[in-house]
Amino acid sequence: MDDILIELSDTDLEQLVKMYEKHRKELPYLYSFLHICVKSKKIGMPDFVKVWSPNNWWKIEGTFIASVPVRQMGALQTLEQYKLKGYAALAVKKWPKL
Repeated sequence: MDDILIELSDTDLEQLVKMYEKHRKELPYLYSFLHICVKSKKIGMPDFVKVWSPNNWWKIEGTFIASVPVRQMGALQTLEQYKLKGYAALAVKKWPKL
């Protein structure tokens, strides 16, 4: 059985950044976020963020889900082929004070 959520490789993530670069004026925060994801992996922080895509839809419409474990953040984003359809769901849960 195939996994529904497929983790993006470093190469896939760089290609996703290029897709969002075309829309960086409309979605600057997402372009910046993806750029930081790539940079964090290059400087030796491979677990800073995990990026997945349901059934590799990132290749078709730019759909991805990201998780930043530091604050348990998650986001869902997608692009349609001919019109920008940006929507994101974000949940943040702060760590309890020790």
